[in-house]
This record gives sequence, structure tokens and C-alpha cells, in this order.
Amino acid sequence: MAYGDGNPDGYGTQPGAGCAARAGDGPQDTGQETFTLYLSPGDAVSVGIQEVGWFAGSAATGVANSGVMVARGLYAHTKLASESIQVDFTLVE
Repeated sequence: MAYGDGNPDGYGTQPGAGCAARAGDGPQDTGQETFTLYLSPGDAVSVGIQEVGWFAGSAATGVANSGVMVARGLYAHTKLASESIQVDFTLVE
């Protein structure tokens, strides 16, 4: 998963501010899987986050420009050092 500051790398395919590798929570009995992006108080301080993207594929890692974007959401907020942010993405079969 990645967050962007409105200046995506390769517009529309890679948010350009930062990324965090995160596996899903595993298969759910309900046919869905939830992925969570968590930014702690020390992460992305003073970054004007404009988008959040989810990436998949065998090449997707915690490194920028890896994997294929499967979903993207717009989000407008400047991250403060006094807050944490959690964004959930749920895939439903």
C-alpha cells in the first residue's frame, strides 16, 4: 500500500510519497479480505496526503514503483506528528 502527495510517479499508477509493505489478514469465512495501511505518529509528518493506493502481484513490495495498482482512493489531509491514521481496504469476492 502507498500514500501519495499529489505528485504520483507515472501518474495514475504509483502514488509518489511513500509506501508500506503489508500482507492481508488472510482469507475470511465471508469471502472477503481486509488490508490496512497504518501511519504512526512518526510516519509521513507534514506530508500533504492526497491519495492512497493498493498494489498487488508478485513484484509488489515495500519499494516504490513495484507491483500493479489495483485500487486507489483520494484523501486530502496533511499528516501531523500528533496523530496516527488507519485506512482499511476490503476486497469482497
